[in-house]
Amino acid sequence: PFPDVAALRQAIVEDPQMEIRSFVQKSRDAFIGEAPVQSVIDSADCLLFVGFPSPLTSERTIAQILASMQRTKKPLFYVHGKAVDHPKLRSFDEFLPFTLSPPNAAEELVFPSVPERMKTHPLVSGERGDITLESWDRLPPVYKMRTLFQASPGSDVLAFARINNVTLAEPLVLTRSLRGVKSFAVTGHAIYRWRLMSQGSPATEKFFTSLVSNAVRWLTTRENEKPVRVNPVKDIFTTAEGVAFRAEVYDEQLRPVDNAEVMVQYSAGAEAQTMVLEPRGNGRYEGANGPVPAGD
Repeated sequence: PFPDVAALRQAIVEDPQMEIRSFVQKSRDAFIGEAPVQSVIDSADCLLFVGFPSPLTSERTIAQILASMQRTKKPLFYVHGKAVDHPKLRSFDEFLPFTLSPPNAAEELVFPSVPERMKTHPLVSGERGDITLESWDRLPPVYKMRTLFQASPGSDVLAFARINNVTLAEPLVLTRSLRGVKSFAVTGHAIYRWRLMSQGSPATEKFFTSLVSNAVRWLTTRENEKPVRVNPVKDIFTTAEGVAFRAEVYDEQLRPVDNAEVMVQYSAGAEAQTMVLEPRGNGRYEGANGPVPAGD
C-alpha cells in the first residue's frame, strides 16, 4: 500500500478516542488481511478513501460501500492517488466535494496556499495551536497529478495548490457540508510528507496528526436538520478582532436557498448587536462585525 495509508492510520491510532480498521486491496479478489463486509462498513462513523477506488476494485465492493453511504449519509475523508479509477470514482460523485477532468498521469510538487477568507476556519487554525497559518506556510510540498480538479458548489477550499510563488485556481484541500452529507478531500497524494518531513520543527511537527484528527471529528459531528443554521466561524475571538458568523439556509426539502435575508442578533455583555449576513451562493451566508468586550 502507498505510504499515505500508513500515515493516516498512525495519525488516527494516536487519538485515544478513535479506532480504525483498514482494508488494502492487493489483487482483484484479494485483500491484505480481511476483506470488507457489509456489517463492518455499516458500523463505521466515517470512511477514508486513499487512492480508492482502483482498477482492481470490484463493482460488488463499490456497491457495498455506496449503499451504506447512501443509507446513513456517511461522511467521507478522501485522498487522491495515482491509481484511482476515475469512472469508478464517479459512482461516489454525490459524496465528493470536487469534480475532475480525465486523468493526466504527469505530476508536480505543490504547496498549500490558504485563501484569505479561510484563515479563520477551524480546520485551518486550530484552537490548541498545533495547526496555524505559519504551519501551513512551512509544510513540505506534496505531489499532485495534472488532472484538473474543480470545487463543487457548496464546497469550501481550505487551501489551493501553489507551485513556487504561483497559486493555481485548483483546490488542494477542501470540505463540503451539504444536505447532511459531509466530506473532506485532499486532491494531492504523498501527504505522508506532511508527517515525515515535518518532524523536528515546532511549527509543523504536530500538524498532520492534528489535521487528520480534527477533520475526522468535524466529519463525524452530526449537524441538525433545521432549515436555518447559524454558527460563529470559530469558538473564541480575541478582543482585537471582529466577531463573524456563517449561516446555511434550506427549504423544506433541504435544498439551498439563495437571496434570503439573514440577520443575526447576539449579545456581548449587556450590549445587543445585530449583524446582516451576506449571501455567498448555494444557500451560504457570512458576515462580520467589529470587536466586542471580553466575555461570553
